Amino acid sequence: MTNKTEENTLPKMFISYRWSSPQHEQWVLDLATSFRSDGVDVILDKWHLKEGNDTFVFMERMVNDRSVTKVLLICDAGYVERADQRQGGVGTEAQIVSSEVYSKVDQTKFAAAVREIDEDGSPLLPRYLANRLYFDFSSEESFASNYEKVLRWCFDKPFHPVPPIGKPPKYLDETFQGNSDLLKGASALRAIQSRGGDPKKAASAVLSGIAEDAKNLCLSLADVSDSDQRIVDTIEQSIPLREQAITAINAIIENDEGSSSADAIHRFLEDLFCLWDYGRPDNGRYSVIDNDALKFFAHSTFVATIACCMRQRKFSFANSVLSTPFFKPNSNEYTGKLENYTSLRTYLQSLEEIRKRRLSLNRLSVHADIIKDTFNHSIVSFGNFMEADFTLYLRGMIKSDTGVSDWVPVSLVYASDSYGAFPTYVRATSKSFFSRLSPLLGDASAEQIRSTIRDGKGRIRFGGWADPDVWQLANAEALATRG
Repeated sequence: MTNKTEENTLPKMFISYRWSSPQHEQWVLDLATSFRSDGVDVILDKWHLKEGNDTFVFMERMVNDRSVTKVLLICDAGYVERADQRQGGVGTEAQIVSSEVYSKVDQTKFAAAVREIDEDGSPLLPRYLANRLYFDFSSEESFASNYEKVLRWCFDKPFHPVPPIGKPPKYLDETFQGNSDLLKGASALRAIQSRGGDPKKAASAVLSGIAEDAKNLCLSLADVSDSDQRIVDTIEQSIPLREQAITAINAIIENDEGSSSADAIHRFLEDLFCLWDYGRPDNGRYSVIDNDALKFFAHSTFVATIACCMRQRKFSFANSVLSTPFFKPNSNEYTGKLENYTSLRTYLQSLEEIRKRRLSLNRLSVHADIIKDTFNHSIVSFGNFMEADFTLYLRGMIKSDTGVSDWVPVSLVYASDSYGAFPTYVRATSKSFFSRLSPLLGDASAEQIRSTIRDGKGRIRFGGWADPDVWQLANAEALATRG
C-alpha cells in the first residue's frame, strides 16, 4: 500500500476508450487494474465518474488537467470510427485531444494503445493520431512487451536512455592531414557499404594509408622533450585512427574471400612493423621512448585484429595472418630479415618505468591500464582483447621449442582475479568446435595443449598474486572432451 505522499509522486494516467462491448470493457478494466498495481495512478470512468456527472466535462477535465501526465487512448474499430466522425463522447474527446496534440509543444502526454489492425496489417488509429506514438496490443504475443513499454512511458524510463555527453576528444584540437583522412575514412567505408559497394575493397582502400598516417600523426604531435605525458597524450589522440583501422579490418574479415583478404591485413601489419624502430629525426637525437606511441598503436591494433577474427570465429583466417612471417627491413631499407608475430610484443619504458616513477603509481602495468581505458568504447571489447592476447601467448608457447612463449599478454593483468575460462575455450569443450579452433593454436591436439601448459608451469608472471592461471583460462582440463 502507498501513502498519500507516495501517491503524489506517482505518474497519473487517464485511460480513454469506447464501450464497444462488455468483453472490451473488461479488457480495459483489467489493464487499468494492472497499471495501478504497478504504481500508476490510473483515472478511469468506471472508478472516478460518479453517477449523474457530466461525462463530457469529466473527459475535458482529465485531458486538460496538468496533474494528469499521460493520456492513453484505447483504439479499436468503434473508437476510431467515432473519433474520425466526431460522434458521441469519443468524438467530443477527439476534438479536445486533437487540439491539445496539435497546439502543445510537449507532445509526450498522449499515446494510443492499438487493439485492432486492418486487413492490410496497419494499426487502427484516428486520423489525428496517425503519426503519433502507439503501443501494439492487437495480439496476446505483443501484450507483455508493450505493457512494459507503456509502463516505462508513464514513468519516463525509456529502454534506451540518452547517454551522458562526455568531453570533446583532445585530437580535435590538432590539425593533421594524412593519406586516409582521419575524419573521413571510416565514414567513407560506411557510405560505400550502405550503397551496396564491395565492403572488402572499401575497407582495403581505407586501410591502405593508415600505417603511414599513424607515423605522421605521432610525429606531428611530438615535441622536443622526451616525456611520458607526451607519449600518453599522443596515444590518446591516435585512438580514432586506430578505431578506423579496426573498423576496416573487421569489414575485411566479415567479407573474407580467401588469401587476398588475409594478405591485405598482413600487409597493413607489416607496414606497422616496419615502423617499429623508427627514430624521431626532428630533434636531432634518439631516445628509448621515441617510438612508444607508435608501438602502442601497432601492438593494440594487432591484438584487436586477432580479436576480430576470434569474435567472428574465423580461426583459420587468423592462423593465415599469424603463420606468414613479417619482413623487417634494415636501416638501408633494401635488405632485411623475417620475424614472426611475437616480435610485435612490446615493453613501453615510458609507461612502465618513467611514468610509474614520476607519478609514484602503484600499478602493475600502466600499459594494461591504458589498453583497458582505450577499448571501453571500441568495436572490440576489452574482454575480446584479453582473450586474443591470451591466445597469442598460448600459441607462442605451443609452437616454441622451449615451451615458453615470447609473447607477453600484458592485458591479462586484469585476468588475475578471474575464475573460469575465456568464452572461446569454454566452447572448445566441444570436439567439433575445438577442431575449428585448433589451427589458431598451431594445430595442436587437446592433450598437446595440456602437456604444453604443464611444462610451461601454467603461469604468466606479473608479480605473484597477479599471475593469471593459464590452465584455468584455457579450460585445459575440459578441452575436446564432449562430442
